[in-house]
Amino acid sequence: NIGTVLCFGVASAGGILLGNVMGEGNLGKAKEYASKLLKLTVVTGAVGGLVVLGITPFVLKFASLNETAMHYLKYMLLINTYYIMGTAVNTTLVCDTIDMWCYAVPLGFIAAFVFKLPVLVVYFLLCTDEFVKWPWVLKRYKSGLWAKNITRDHLFEDEEKE
Repeated sequence: NIGTVLCFGVASAGGILLGNVMGEGNLGKAKEYASKLLKLTVVTGAVGGLVVLGITPFVLKFASLNETAMHYLKYMLLINTYYIMGTAVNTTLVCDTIDMWCYAVPLGFIAAFVFKLPVLVVYFLLCTDEFVKWPWVLKRYKSGLWAKNITRDHLFEDEEKE
């Protein structure tokens, strides 16, 4: 969670900023801000991953776990160093359900129960779900279809015409 705090903060602040700009009807400015926000998100994701990587030795030093649990903790923290970047981008550009039920859950099930892969390999594979979303997330971002006037300025004009 320490590594993702900044990422979620950027995502929340970015959502508010983009909402305000789109509410003003300035879609060009919203697209410009979204471009900067996407770059900032990748950077904060990398920083978050580095934070996790940096605190891993301290966590392992002070964790009082048996040898097996320490082994799992070490590698799960290492896996989270890359997972944070995927999560950061996808939190900023919301996207989840289809990926989870069509990719992550079946992959985890097959990896664990069909191929009987080790726990760490299953965990690693499950953490790839954030990156599987990127092509669709980036395609949607680049299309600009998300930039719409979300205000209700003309809400009652259609009723007056009737």
